[in-house]
Order: sequence, then structure tokens, then C-alpha cells
Amino acid sequence: MRMNVLYCTYYDLNSSNAAFNRIRNISHASKSHYINIKIVGSGSKKDVYEITDDNGFGKILFNRSKFKTFRHSNAMKYIAEASKFYLRHLHELILNLKISLIIIYSPQGEIVGPIINISKKLGVKVIADCGEYYGFSLHSLLNGMLFQQAYFRYFQMKKLDGITFVAHHTWDQRADKLNLPKVHIPSITIDKQIFRTSPSNNKIIHIVFMGRLWSREMPNIIFKALKKCVDEDLKFKFHLIGTRNNNYREKYWMNKLKKIKALSNFIKVYGYVDNYFRDRILAEADMFILLREEKKETDYIFPFRLPEFLMSGNLTITSKVSPISDYLKENYGVKFISKSNNPNELANLIISLSRQPQKRYEIGANGREFALNNYSFEVIGKRLSSFLKNII
Repeated sequence: MRMNVLYCTYYDLNSSNAAFNRIRNISHASKSHYINIKIVGSGSKKDVYEITDDNGFGKILFNRSKFKTFRHSNAMKYIAEASKFYLRHLHELILNLKISLIIIYSPQGEIVGPIINISKKLGVKVIADCGEYYGFSLHSLLNGMLFQQAYFRYFQMKKLDGITFVAHHTWDQRADKLNLPKVHIPSITIDKQIFRTSPSNNKIIHIVFMGRLWSREMPNIIFKALKKCVDEDLKFKFHLIGTRNNNYREKYWMNKLKKIKALSNFIKVYGYVDNYFRDRILAEADMFILLREEKKETDYIFPFRLPEFLMSGNLTITSKVSPISDYLKENYGVKFISKSNNPNELANLIISLSRQPQKRYEIGANGREFALNNYSFEVIGKRLSSFLKNII
């Protein structure tokens, strides 16, 4: 029997991001288990909402202009507009699409309320896909995110029928206190058609950063390490993929990078690239860098990019912090630096690995095998489908 599921978000579905890619991969992985997932988010420019198909991935896009709301921050504005949409149209979507289960992605208080109330009246189960949990900062306090997530955690979570969670020690512990069913879905990635099959013979070492250049990526540490690599005469190119330079946080770090004249000839910025070009860059890389600081916010989320890096057959230099070090093992696709994220330690490891193509290849091959055994469509699809069917 086929199960129809709505994945409810407040995101713009016309913009590619880690959340969208996660849900799309979950959707594709679930199809062989007779689970049909449609994602809901903003993006329509004409109708109140429209139902589309993106290469077999069902999308429901609502028109934000039809639900205009004035709030003090963009985050609260998007959440409030999505809440209005669900309040007015979730009932008809559930009935028309014969929905039997709803998943709320990155649950925020103002959205969760109407979804739970409407779904429960229609006998539809509701779970949440719990990941990021912002630690205290002035930015998160003023833009309203701290209130939204706290309201969900302490007042609404107990009303759910279960959760999926990204990292241990956090949401799963809260679920245990509330006696909620749970399942661990750290990340999921497609088995890439393009991946490294032999040691690199690159004369110039290709170092790749993929994602948005924000403070939590610790760009200052990366820049200092790269500067030391220049001073040590390492021949390399640093590739920045996915940095769009379209908000003040990215602009701040991009401007800071441009001011480091010693790095100007060693940097290549791509912005957004399509999946084929991205996979080609990943397969041809010599190493990736993904750093994290040891703090509460980091502990809640397993970086969705890491399994993609592993699947490429190349190694990642990353920080030895939870949850990354909980799920990955040294020399199985990763080399750890200490949680202090010392730029000299990072630079020394880059330089050392640059001289060992065979070792890089072996570590990368181990990582790809690890990803296939732990983060593939087959493994995650089976785990999630079993959980969802038990909920129903």
C-alpha cells in the first residue's frame, strides 16, 4: 500500500540548499518502499499555490505575496507567511492528495501549531525532522529564532507522533523524555557516477570548500592556514563552491578574503553550480575542508555535505568535534584536526597530505565504502520507511 507524505517547510524551493537536497534525496530513497513524498515551500509567482513535478520529485509551491506579513526580520516574515499558507490550505491539500503523514522540516513554533491542529482533526500523523538548534547569539535572539525553536521544543514537541533526528545527544534525548518514537537520519547521498578511481597526479593541489562562507564555517581559520601554505610555497588552488555573496554575512567574509592579497592568485570562486559540474569538481579534488567549533549549535547537526564528500572518493579535513567525530573514523574519508581548530595544525596537515597522493587515495576510498554502507539511498531509505510505516 502506497503512503503519501507531505514534507512541510518555509523555504523558497526555487533556491537550492542543503535542506532541499536532503528532502529530495529522502524522497527518491523512499520511492522503492512505496512512499510518495511531496515537499511544500514557497516559490510560486502566479497562483496561490501550484503542484509541480521536478524529475519525479513532487513540489507544492505557494505564492508568498498572497500571504504577506510584516515582521521585524526576514526569518520571522518567511515563517509567518508559511504559517498563514498552512492555516488556510493544508486541510485541502491533505484531502486532495490523500495524505497520511506529515513531516515538518526544521520545526519553528509558529508553523508547527497550525500543522498539528489541522492534521490531528483529520487523523493524520505528524512528525518533525529535527536538525539545527541555534545556540545563543545576539543575531538569533533579535531575529526571533531562539523564541521559535524554544516554543517548539518545550510546548509543541510533545504533541508529535515522532521525530527524525540528525545527531545524537540532542533531539533524541528530548524525544526520550517525551516518550516519542524516533529514528536517526544523519544524512543521505546518492551514489555518484563520477568519483575518484586512482591516486591524484595533480601538480597543483586542489582544495575545495563547498557551502556558504559564514562564521560557523570558520573562514578566518581557513584563510590563515592557506596563507601559511602560500608562505611554505605549496602549489594549490582553493575552490569555493556555493558561496553566493548575497547576504551581509557572506559579503563580510568574501570582502575579508579579497583583502588578503597573498591569496588572490590561489582562489577560484564558483557560486552556485549544477549537480554534474559540482560532482566533477568533487571527484577531481585532492581534499576538502569542513571545520566546526565545539559548541551546542554544532552538536545538533551533522553536516549534510560530508557524505557527499565521502562518496566522491576524496578525503576531508575536519574538526574532531561532536557529532562529526561520533559518526566518522580517522582514515575512513576524514583526517581530523583538534577541536581547537589551530590554523597552523590545519596548514601542516594540508602540506603533509599534499605530498602523499597514495595515502589520500586510500583514505578517500575507505570513506566512499563507509558512505555506501551508512548513507546510501538503500540504507537510509529502508530505515526511514520502516519507521514511517510503524508510525502509521
